[in-house]
Amino acid sequence: VASMKQQQGAAAPASIDEMRAGLDALVGYFRALDLPEGVEQTQALASGVPGFWFTPRAARADGAILYLHGGGYVMGSVATHRSLIGRIASASGVRCLALEYRLAPEHPFPAAIEDACAANRGLLAQGIAPAAVAILDPEGD
Repeated sequence: VASMKQQQGAAAPASIDEMRAGLDALVGYFRALDLPEGVEQTQALASGVPGFWFTPRAARADGAILYLHGGGYVMGSVATHRSLIGRIASASGVRCLALEYRLAPEHPFPAAIEDACAANRGLLAQGIAPAAVAILDPEGD
């Protein structure tokens, strides 16, 4: 709390690009971390939305985690959360689909929500039961 109070007088980022650069710098350490052993990352196109599958060895085929990275639908990416996503896949034994959904302000609301819904419909179209899809958004955006 004290740190936050000290920052109150600090200048706010002037642009969305500065905010994104700040997040990238903040999570730079995590980008360098390897995926857990036995987790494979592959490119995906989920109902037209680009993303990546994080698949642990011996993953269950009847379920999936739809992972929406943090950043308030304005910043962040799969790259900024890659290590965390890999660890979630490894610990759960379930493959995770992480989306590179469209970000605001370039793509105003509800673009990111539309991308997430489209990807979820794609998982269901693959025969995954609705109850077997967990949607994970670490920030509750």
